[in-house]
Amino acid sequence: MGDRVDNVCRITRQDVDATSGVELPAEISDRANVITVEHPLELVPRSLALHLLDNITTAVNAPANAYLTGSGGVGKSTVLFILLVRALDYTARQLRQPPESPQRPLFVLYVASTASIARLRPDPAAASLCRILEMLNRPLLNLPQYADLLALLRPAIAPIRAHGVALAAWNAVCDYCAATTTFCSLFILDQWNAMFDPAVVVAGLPQDHPLQSLGFMGARFGVSMFVAAVSSSFDPLDAARGVFRDAEAHACKQMVRPLSHAETQVLQQTWLSRNPPVRISDNIMADLHRITGGIPRLCELFGSRPFASVEDAEFRNVASLLQVPMVL
Repeated sequence: MGDRVDNVCRITRQDVDATSGVELPAEISDRANVITVEHPLELVPRSLALHLLDNITTAVNAPANAYLTGSGGVGKSTVLFILLVRALDYTARQLRQPPESPQRPLFVLYVASTASIARLRPDPAAASLCRILEMLNRPLLNLPQYADLLALLRPAIAPIRAHGVALAAWNAVCDYCAATTTFCSLFILDQWNAMFDPAVVVAGLPQDHPLQSLGFMGARFGVSMFVAAVSSSFDPLDAARGVFRDAEAHACKQMVRPLSHAETQVLQQTWLSRNPPVRISDNIMADLHRITGGIPRLCELFGSRPFASVEDAEFRNVASLLQVPMVL
């Protein structure tokens, strides 16, 4: 294994364990099994994730919500995942502070595939969301002062429950989040626009579906922040279906930028630190940045196989299957 790189975002075994049982984006889950204490997953830092986390952890009032957009493969899902693991780590540290600490922990919801929730009927969808909340927030929920919140969630995650119980629990939890001042709520949804996609939800979401409360950028749950990523092909400002109907939509837009040349050099160093190391010359990395435009998904594809050069026909063929634009 090569030398460690200083300027990277490291996802440790502990970070991954904190998300146990929760669906993760493919680009993370594909590599999660090889993460060990000695070999963390090293990613190019995405400053947007830390900016969003800073917005909520320093907030006195609810900060502006955000939706992430950008070209396909630019790393929207990675930004959300980094936000998730850093939020969970922040809360773990806050829970070790004295009770009089002014900083509040975060109560986190993370959905990697909004489509998987949108396809469910309202009560099973609510059960899935409540299950995610319980799994991600166990360190907080196990504290005596949050026993009442855990009691609200438990009926929804019971193996046997009457119809409507989970939906009632979800609504009660949302009310609790709106009323409390002891924590901040951070709701993170990837592929958010799936809930408006006729191919996913043919007749639209039922009015009592739990995602209805997260169907607009003005969604609020007390001192909270809602962060979503949308497909590059989705126009969120098209109000034909009531999508982003509120005026906050314009202000909430956050572009996820491709990697700069300097960031691809950091990526090059992370490849060297892998086991076994992936060695790519400076000249080839410069060519890779030029033809991919710094799109992380294409860069990672190149680093995952022993391609001879960026002109390699197999690389071009495999890259074309990703349907991500590339300079030819």
